[in-house]
Amino acid sequence: MHDLIGFLFGEHGGEIDRTAVWTFVIAVVTLSAVMVAWRQLAGIRATSRADFTFRFIESFFTSETRTLFLLLLNSALTFDVIEILRSDGTKDRLPFLKIDQDVVKQLNGIVTLTPGKTGYSSFEVDDLLLGHFESLGWYVRKKLIDFDAAYSSFSYYLMAAYEHCEIRKYLADEDNKDTYEDFPRLYERFSKGLRPRFWRKLC
Repeated sequence: MHDLIGFLFGEHGGEIDRTAVWTFVIAVVTLSAVMVAWRQLAGIRATSRADFTFRFIESFFTSETRTLFLLLLNSALTFDVIEILRSDGTKDRLPFLKIDQDVVKQLNGIVTLTPGKTGYSSFEVDDLLLGHFESLGWYVRKKLIDFDAAYSSFSYYLMAAYEHCEIRKYLADEDNKDTYEDFPRLYERFSKGLRPRFWRKLC
């Protein structure tokens, strides 16, 4: 040990370039520190992404979203457009999903709707369901949410919605056709894997 200390700090003579040796030692120590910091940063990133994913999952699985999705899968919603006549004689339009009251009556005790509610406006459809899928697609593309985690938690809901005839009509409507980009892109990525197909009977 004494010989090593003497060598490093110049107590013994010799032709060894101690500056080069110290430069190498410092480089090794620095590299080790960088590797440790990188592992710590990766751990922080993973924890942060997991927390972000968990919070997004919580924001999606609300009672209102579950009700809308349940009605969709049980053929209780159909795409329609309300033509609105303004006082100046011009017209406006509101795309919406109309509720089939005959189906809802059969779901009495399972689904609870606001009394007198006859449909979901385009704002509700976007806020409660499709807007979440658009955000999810963007988060996955930006790597804020891991693709595998997104597939595991949302592929069933996203693909069932995207392949539903009434949602297809909704997306194709002139008011909505340029609204979504990441939603269909994520659907295409999900569709490359294994997936359930039972909802195709709804189209």
